[in-house]
Amino acid sequence: MTFRPEALLRGLLVLTGTLVFTVTAAGTGALQDDLTLARAALAKDDGIAAEVPLRRALAGGAARSAVAAAMGEALLLQHQNVRARAWLGAGKFDAVDARRGFRALGRLEQSEGNLPAAGRAFDRALAGGPGDAGLWTDIGRLRYAGGQQREAIEAADRAVALGPDNVRALEFRGELVRDQIGPVAALPWFERGLAQAPDDPALLGEYAATLCDLGAARDCLTVSRKLLEVDPGNAQAYFIQATLAARGGNFALARRMIGKTRRRLDTVPAVMLLEGALELQAGNRNVAVDVLARLVERQPDNAVARAALVRAYRVSGRADLAGITQARRKVGAGTVMILSSGEVAIGVLAADYASSPTAITAVPYIRALLTSGRGGEAAGIAEHLRSASPGARDAHVLAGDVHLVLGHPAAAKADYGAAAQIRIDDALLARAAVVLRQLGQEAGRSALARAYLAQHPRSILAWRLTQPG
Repeated sequence: MTFRPEALLRGLLVLTGTLVFTVTAAGTGALQDDLTLARAALAKDDGIAAEVPLRRALAGGAARSAVAAAMGEALLLQHQNVRARAWLGAGKFDAVDARRGFRALGRLEQSEGNLPAAGRAFDRALAGGPGDAGLWTDIGRLRYAGGQQREAIEAADRAVALGPDNVRALEFRGELVRDQIGPVAALPWFERGLAQAPDDPALLGEYAATLCDLGAARDCLTVSRKLLEVDPGNAQAYFIQATLAARGGNFALARRMIGKTRRRLDTVPAVMLLEGALELQAGNRNVAVDVLARLVERQPDNAVARAALVRAYRVSGRADLAGITQARRKVGAGTVMILSSGEVAIGVLAADYASSPTAITAVPYIRALLTSGRGGEAAGIAEHLRSASPGARDAHVLAGDVHLVLGHPAAAKADYGAAAQIRIDDALLARAAVVLRQLGQEAGRSALARAYLAQHPRSILAWRLTQPG
């Protein structure tokens, strides 16, 4: 047999090629397995479980662009924003994962308060198609945070239409229904979500909070305890239990429950209000004043918080500060005392509004203009805000307030009605009741109060409005 070197060489090349192909195929398969595992973990919002196979894929030679979107999302779920931005910030994702990557980037930007940047990221996520339930839920939350409440409702409806069983879409729609209509109407949305994910901490928290709003103490306690089972140490569960204890008159237990939140909710207004009230009840007047003063500083137009702070000052023997608190308004970088209609105060308020034309700065400015008899200017500012932000509830409420003061109840009714389509509460109910009485529409006033009471059975105001006389 004649030795033929070229034949041997061809055989070796074929064998080598087969081995390379086999190894490459095995490597590709392992990579896809790791990516599949990671995506399954991300679907459960488990960033830690997702990061492990992603690291393994990288070690096995996966391209950075192939894992960037998933890795960024995994780190975002772990609240490691700096590390997440390292993977998401450049926007370099494989085509198959581009939507995931830009959606995660949008969530990252929103979590850090960069709302315009978040909007741009979500727009890029939508560039490849109509989006899905999760993306439209994120878009809705961004719109809500940006004061576009009506547009947020539209996004939530679209999310539910795209994903009728999507847990996050159902959760968000339930929150909006609670604002729009009331807690009774919101319950079925949370129950639909829990039917899909009975141990989901976020859904359990919203469900418990809604039951708490309704005064369903026993069911609320049961759900909050389950929340602590699936998410030990959950601060929201302890706050809800503190609220239930306070309503039942067990203030010592309420203070213990607040303590178990380990100060993780110290900046939440509802928690600050309850904590201030509990400290005042316990005789810790200075602590109560400190907590309530910080709350009023953050929310100068929170009437309940302001009233609580006034009471805390009076109980502490500081009647002078109680009187000042009733007249003080926090505006821009400084605090202006609006005790008269002086032009100096109006000038300061005008400058604050000019630098930041929002409802927050407009309220004290408009109030000062009305006090000075400059109703036309006040109406012009309110109309401008409403036109600039037609989906913002506060803009409609403000315009209605101006119309009410100027003696235009029909116009005020229209604005309050528009605001109520976004969110209704006791304060808006009170305004609407005044307008309807001025218009002589007692039947409508009574019907509104009854409908509100059906959704908010704990509302003393609604109950009073349903009583004769």
